Amino acid sequence: MAANNYTGTWTLDSSDNFDEFMKAIGVGEEMRKVGNAAKPTFDILQEEDRFTWTTVTEVGEHTNSFTINKQVEETVMDGTKKLTTYIWNGPKLEAVYDYQGQPVVISREVQGDVMTAVLTVGDIICTRQYKRQT
Repeated sequence: MAANNYTGTWTLDSSDNFDEFMKAIGVGEEMRKVGNAAKPTFDILQEEDRFTWTTVTEVGEHTNSFTINKQVEETVMDGTKKLTTYIWNGPKLEAVYDYQGQPVVISREVQGDVMTAVLTVGDIICTRQYKRQT
């Protein structure tokens, strides 16, 4: 079971190296411009090991649902479908998937009202912090 409570509305507060991360997974220049300008909000509902995760940006909204340790097909903002497995790694929620031929790990951890996401592909590491809205 989860060590952290992810339920809530989270807004992007800071981002480091996101353009390099997007470049490394093959996102084109035009979509990278959109991605870098976006200030996503996540609406997360966690019920033990089941999640409903809605991402809202200036260009749209999409919702994915998943259960820990079960592979799920997800659609990302550009419409690309990917197979993702979510796991607990200690207190961290990790998403593991292949994106356009690149293995990707997104590790998220909640500490109080801050969620830190570390996105890794190859030797590229991006860190993004979100704040829970109260």
